[in-house]
Amino acid sequence: MKLYVPKTRQRRTLKLNMAPMIDCVFLLLIFFMVSTTFVPMRGIRVKLPPPMHHTPDQTPQGMIIRIHNPIGDASTGTMLLDGSVVLFDELFTLLLNATDEQRARLIIMAQRDVYHEQIIRVMDTAKDAGIDSIDFARVTHE
Repeated sequence: MKLYVPKTRQRRTLKLNMAPMIDCVFLLLIFFMVSTTFVPMRGIRVKLPPPMHHTPDQTPQGMIIRIHNPIGDASTGTMLLDGSVVLFDELFTLLLNATDEQRARLIIMAQRDVYHEQIIRVMDTAKDAGIDSIDFARVTHE
């Protein structure tokens, strides 16, 4: 008696052609790009005050902090509070111990290359010290 042993079939490897699928994806991409409408994003409208000419007779009320450009690889620039050099560690106590007339307003004058991080830290320190009015002034000469 003979046993029947089926011959093993050779398996064909399946080949998936990707070209038609890529064509369909590109057609869908083109369709959505053409049919999409873009809504313009509205910005914030800021109404700036007209420029005022500062005369030497007018001195601003409040404290003035000048921030100079960082030198070399320094991350912060030199800060001058009413003409004297001040560090971040002592800025809070100086602002807190100022008179009420001086604490009415803080004017920040920063040069062109001062990092925004330093200006924000000065603003946060002033808010923590109880100064509610913070103004910015431009530096006329660098």
